[in-house]
Amino acid sequence: MPLTELQAYISLLAKNYKACIEIYLRGRETSKRGIFAFLENSFKSFQLSKKKAEMQAFASALSDYVPVLIHLDAKMSRNLIQTYMPEQQEQLIFALGADKRLQLDYLKSIIHESYLSERAMLLYVELKCQLEAETLAEAFRTYQHLPI
Repeated sequence: MPLTELQAYISLLAKNYKACIEIYLRGRETSKRGIFAFLENSFKSFQLSKKKAEMQAFASALSDYVPVLIHLDAKMSRNLIQTYMPEQQEQLIFALGADKRLQLDYLKSIIHESYLSERAMLLYVELKCQLEAETLAEAFRTYQHLPI
């Protein structure tokens, strides 16, 4: 077991979830796929052991690192959030507000699969206008549920 995994696992057992996630994200030998596998396995472990409060604490700690995860891989982040943190998805979208490109990338990864509030859909349209105006007409043709 690489040192990063061992350190992260010890922090996980100690319920120091922020440190656990941070160790994994900083680990030099950790691959992108490895980070998401670790996070998913951690969530599955909480589910199997029926430790709902700990799973919520882990999800809360993870929410601080969502921008980093989305930057690594928006689709893998989307899958993780939709599977284990669906109630936080919209809050996380708006928390990315400082980085409009990242916000749009995440919205693009969920616009066709998820129910989004009108507020989130309007944000998607607004960001498309600002950052990808040339593809806005195609987005309206593809996603007819978008508000005009």
